[in-house]
Amino acid sequence: MYVANVGETDDGHVQALADFLESRSGPSRPSLVSVPVRQEVERKDVENDDNMSDNEKEELLLEAAFPPSKLPLLLKEAFSTLSLQTYFTAGEKEARAWVIRKGDTAPKAAGKIHSDFERGFIKASVIGWKELVECGNLATARDRGMVRLEGKEYIVKDGDVIEFFFNV
Repeated sequence: MYVANVGETDDGHVQALADFLESRSGPSRPSLVSVPVRQEVERKDVENDDNMSDNEKEELLLEAAFPPSKLPLLLKEAFSTLSLQTYFTAGEKEARAWVIRKGDTAPKAAGKIHSDFERGFIKASVIGWKELVECGNLATARDRGMVRLEGKEYIVKDGDVIEFFFNV
């Protein structure tokens, strides 16, 4: 994976890199993520726009000073390239994200927390994060029958919220 952080002008370097990567064949061809940083250009455009009020200009300049981050795009591409995904554990005191490979089974995912979890895996209580958010909490999700029990063959999905049951 190649990441290009470009400024006001890139002198064709990003396009040359994109062309080079496009010329490589096969399923393992690297991907290109471009992270543009064009704040100075945006600032000049806003300052020179006579159709905007001073308040509108000030608001746009503030937005330009803190543009939306491209980090989520970069992370998504990196996870995809590396065949990774995230699952969550949530308790009364904390919630935590765990990174695993796509296709990992529930016991393998449990092993990311502790090897005893994988070795003594019994079952997993699972709900998707979106369903959990809709319910508000695990107790409500259980009452609505949205939490399911999965066994050793369950393939963990990206965004699952899991509670593991094990015995060693």
